[in-house]
Amino acid sequence: ETPDVRKFLKAYPNLNGRALKVSNDALEYAYPHALYTSELVQPYTNGSAKWWLSRFARKYVRGVLTGDGSDELFCGYPSYRYLAWWDFYRRRPGSARKSLYEERVVGGKTKYWEKGLSSQADGTDLLASEQTLGWAHPLFAQVSALGNFWAGGRLPEIFAREKEAMASYVAPDAGASALTQWQNYFLHTHFPTHVLNWVGDRMEMANTLEGRPIFLSASTLDFVRDIPDGYLVRGMRDKAVLRKAFAQKLGAFSATPKKQFNAPFLLDGPLGKEFMNESALKEVGLIDPALVAKAQAARHDPSDPLAQSFAKVFLQNCLVTQMLDRFLVKGQAPTRDLNYEEEFLAKHTETL
Repeated sequence: ETPDVRKFLKAYPNLNGRALKVSNDALEYAYPHALYTSELVQPYTNGSAKWWLSRFARKYVRGVLTGDGSDELFCGYPSYRYLAWWDFYRRRPGSARKSLYEERVVGGKTKYWEKGLSSQADGTDLLASEQTLGWAHPLFAQVSALGNFWAGGRLPEIFAREKEAMASYVAPDAGASALTQWQNYFLHTHFPTHVLNWVGDRMEMANTLEGRPIFLSASTLDFVRDIPDGYLVRGMRDKAVLRKAFAQKLGAFSATPKKQFNAPFLLDGPLGKEFMNESALKEVGLIDPALVAKAQAARHDPSDPLAQSFAKVFLQNCLVTQMLDRFLVKGQAPTRDLNYEEEFLAKHTETL
C-alpha cells in the first residue's frame, strides 16, 4: 500500500508519513502477545500486524483515528457483495447475472484467501445455508468446512442444535434482503469479536494507545440504519455511499479498493513447530492429532484452493488453541523483549 500512501501524501503535504514494514519473524514475535491481549481463538494473523502498528503509532503519534466500522456498516467486505449479487441474481436469474460476482470479484480462483474470499461464488453455498439454517449465511462454505474438520459426521446435529441461536441475530430482519440480514448478523457477531478485539480496541490498548473509531459514532449508526441496499453496494461496488460522500474531497483516492492485510498463516515457523507437533498436541490433550494430520494433508492439496484455505484456517485455530492453553489456562504469559521491539521499529520504519 506504500505507493498509495505516497500519492496521498503528495495531495496533503502538511502530513508527515511513515511506514512500518513488518517481516514474518516480527509477526511470529507479536502473535503470542496479540493472542494474550485478545484472549480470543482467532484464525487470522493480522492482529499481529495491528499489534506492531499500535507499538509503532505509540512511538510517533499521540492518538489514532481508525477506520474501524466502515466495512461493517457500509458493507465493504466481499461477503456483502456476494449477498448483493445473490439478491440481484434471484430477482431475474440468467447466465449473465449468474457469472457477475465470479467475474467481477473472484477473478482467478487460486488466491481466495489473499482476496479475503470465503464463498463458493456460484450461490451453491447460499442454497445449502438456506436449507440448513433457514437464511443465507455467505460464509457457510467456511463454517461447514471447519465444522467437518472438527466434528465430521456430527456436524448436522450441531447445526440443528445451534440453528435457532444463530437465527436470533437475523430475526429482526426476517423479511428483509439477504444483505440486510447479514449486516445485522455481522454487527452482532464478527464485529465485536474481530474488529473491536483482534484488530481494534484491544490491539490498540495493548500498547497503551487510544484509537478513535469515527465510524462508530451514534450519528453514523443512525444514518446507516435506514440506508437502502443500493446505497451500500451498487453493482459490485462496495461502500458506495461512503465513497460518493468523500469523492469531492479525496478525488480518485475515494475509489481505492479495499485491501486485505494479507498477513500469512504462521504454521511452518517456530510457533507451528513448537505447538503443533504430535507430542505437543498429545500433552495438551485438547485436539486429536489425527484431525490435524487430516487438515495438514488438505492444506497441501492444490486441487481446490478454497478448501485449501479452509484447512489453513482450521490449523491456525488449532495453533491458537494450543497457545492460549499455555498463556491463559496455565498462566504462562509470553515474555516481551523491549530491546528487540525498539531495534525493530528503528530499523524498519521508513519516512515517506
